Amino acid sequence: LTTPAMVAAGDGALIVTGIMNPFWMANLASNQAAMAAGEALPHIFLQGFWDHYLLIGGVGSTLPLAFLLLRSKAAHLRSIGKMGVVPGLFNINEPVIYGYPIVYNLPLMIPFVLLPDLFIGITYGLTCAGIISPCIAQVPWTMPPVINALLATGFDWRAGVWQALEIVIGMAVYLPFMKISEKAIAKQEALAE
Repeated sequence: LTTPAMVAAGDGALIVTGIMNPFWMANLASNQAAMAAGEALPHIFLQGFWDHYLLIGGVGSTLPLAFLLLRSKAAHLRSIGKMGVVPGLFNINEPVIYGYPIVYNLPLMIPFVLLPDLFIGITYGLTCAGIISPCIAQVPWTMPPVINALLATGFDWRAGVWQALEIVIGMAVYLPFMKISEKAIAKQEALAE
């Protein structure tokens, strides 16, 4: 059985990737064959697309949030940011998910769920328009952002730039929701002192 907290924290993503992996691998092989034949790449939605554009810093694209936490007014949140940035660079976000916590935190659940949806729509559109190249290589999900997009697309510099922009967009999306949550935490810290 899975609980809502487990699904929110990433087990839902593991279920999806387990089901989709055979399809993604077949599509990746098809893209590689098309590239070798000098043809247009037929598939956009591959595991690299999922891992590198939707899950920047892990499920919920939490790396931008970890960067924001470094400048938080609440001491607790700054310490979570310090603990979460380095693992977040390798798409491991448990320090942020459980340290903040994001799980069962209504203000933060909104961007946590919606940000990857925003990224999938924009990235899919950019790829369909030919602005970003489709993935042609399988890159480990733990590869840091920008580098993973460059490697997965055969060094398409535009993919790396887009990923850097995703981090900035993610910070802008998370910021107002973090501020709401931060105020409540700051009040609790002030009362504790």
